[in-house]
Amino acid sequence: MQRYTYIGEAGRYYPQLGLTPETGETYDLERNPGDGLWETAKAATKKTGDRPGKEGGSDA
Repeated sequence: MQRYTYIGEAGRYYPQLGLTPETGETYDLERNPGDGLWETAKAATKKTGDRPGKEGGSDA
């Protein structure tokens, strides 16, 4: 399986997947549905504020 991120509008149902994806969410799919509303998921990256030792963050 490959990971794809849904970039279309919320509320669309994919009967072949049995799925109503949420915009911006990533799903494990056998293949890209091919309608132009999915893109290959990028590797996860940390946000700048999530770096260990960065001052100004809250550890509480």
